[in-house]
Amino acid sequence: MAKKRVVRLRFYVLIALTVMLAAGAVWYFLVPAGNATVEQGTMVYEKQVRTVIVRDEKTVTKENYGKISFVAAEGEKVSAGTKVAEVYAWGYNDKVLQDLISVQSEIKAYQENDILKQVFQKDLQNVKDQIDELATTLCGGDAGNLDLIEIESDLKALMRQQKNMLKNVSTPDDMLQRLYDREAELKGRLDAWISDVVTEEAGTISFYFDGFEQLMTPAQIDKLKRSDIDNIIDNAAVQKIDVSEGTKPLYRLVNSNKWYCLIAGDKDDNLKTGMVYDIAFEGFFDQPYTGRLLSQRELDSGVLYVLEIDDDIGPLLSVRKANAKLGKTYEGMKVPENAISSRDGREGVTAVLDGNDAFVPVTVVYRAGGYAIVEPADNIGTLAPGLQVRLHR
Repeated sequence: MAKKRVVRLRFYVLIALTVMLAAGAVWYFLVPAGNATVEQGTMVYEKQVRTVIVRDEKTVTKENYGKISFVAAEGEKVSAGTKVAEVYAWGYNDKVLQDLISVQSEIKAYQENDILKQVFQKDLQNVKDQIDELATTLCGGDAGNLDLIEIESDLKALMRQQKNMLKNVSTPDDMLQRLYDREAELKGRLDAWISDVVTEEAGTISFYFDGFEQLMTPAQIDKLKRSDIDNIIDNAAVQKIDVSEGTKPLYRLVNSNKWYCLIAGDKDDNLKTGMVYDIAFEGFFDQPYTGRLLSQRELDSGVLYVLEIDDDIGPLLSVRKANAKLGKTYEGMKVPENAISSRDGREGVTAVLDGNDAFVPVTVVYRAGGYAIVEPADNIGTLAPGLQVRLHR
């Protein structure tokens, strides 16, 4: 008898569970989930990304030169026809320059010690002090992170100023005249070795290279593989040009107001071609940029997103890879994500209008965390803050 009662009890438990599940199904499918109110709201998209920077730039090269002296400064904006460097021809003998410096030093010493003992002016002494200070900085190895190109340029300018001042206050005797003639001869020989490098067009000057200049161009973006991007992120290192070798380029001329940011990663449905996004780079978060998502292309692994930026490149002039924060703030009509349904292949919300349900097609601008920013798909003003919409399970 006990065995029969156990079987009967199990049977009733099974019947009860079946009834409960059936009732739950009826409630789930037939009882409305409720309503929600359309709100004017804001949602923020933010993502940490690794980027590779591609610039619209021209690499200027010159073969068979022995030495180069920069005139323009790193990051300087120049117009067409601007002198940026002096190039010494291949085979140039540095002894000519050394002899010239030696003669100029003799002239300076003779003027100061034999002619100008009584008339050495205060202004001249100030210039001399500045020259000594810059020379110590340039040659003493304690320049640190200072711009050596700019220091060298300032030093040359001060030496020219000193020379002109000395000439203006002295009348050369025979000894000084012989030194002047020797200086002119050496300068003539030296000038025969030197040619000026001038820009053919306007742009921003940079003397730093990383070896990826030929690969990372706007024209090559559509040909890049995931391995190209990963290799740059793993290995890119920017270095200043080695001025002692003639086989290397002279400088880069950069269009600083047109550049690209490449992001290789998994597919992200929130990134839409044609939309404008904010991007801030590690180390320069106080200088955010805005860029338009120019394209997205599937790679052998993941997707390549190309952001086109028209802001001045600024401190990223010689940066090839960087961690960055990509983001966008969406403002508009905010609804719960389960208020959105599909009808005839179109997304929309079911609005309650005068007690009746009306399907309103919408475009989902952004969705995350159970909510979405939407806008009317047909530019009809039916969708507005305060409107009641049906929720769906």
